[in-house]
Amino acid sequence: MAKLLNLPTDIAREARTMAWSASWYASNKAAGNAAEAAKCWNELETSTAAAKQLLPQGEAALSAQTIEDLRDLALSAAWYTAHSRLSTADAGSSLDCACGDMSSAEVAKAQFDSRSAFLAASLEISPKLASNLKWMCWNAAWCAANSKRGF
Repeated sequence: MAKLLNLPTDIAREARTMAWSASWYASNKAAGNAAEAAKCWNELETSTAAAKQLLPQGEAALSAQTIEDLRDLALSAAWYTAHSRLSTADAGSSLDCACGDMSSAEVAKAQFDSRSAFLAASLEISPKLASNLKWMCWNAAWCAANSKRGF
């Protein structure tokens, strides 16, 4: 089976929403905005489920697991930037993440790097597509954290 060079348009839209929602979830959570964080988390879960529903039936070139991997990549980038830009001292609460241990910027960055490498080695998507998805998640995360910080 050939690796995907591009995501199908409808799945790409959901991937963009996943990256954006994960980014604003972590930034809002870090800033102590629980209601906004919960709204963003719901958007993330909705877009993840929608992307899975859009997968072709039968011999799919893209699996539900790859969608989950992309979600976790977005969350690890978001937690890294939230930890880096919005300290927990400002938020008055700990940054806990539903996708694993993201207890510090270093842990979140290590998770991001590991998930990026895993996606790049995927049998389903090309290395170029994996790189594009990585940078989409990274840039969305920094945009949200910088915006929340007032930069």
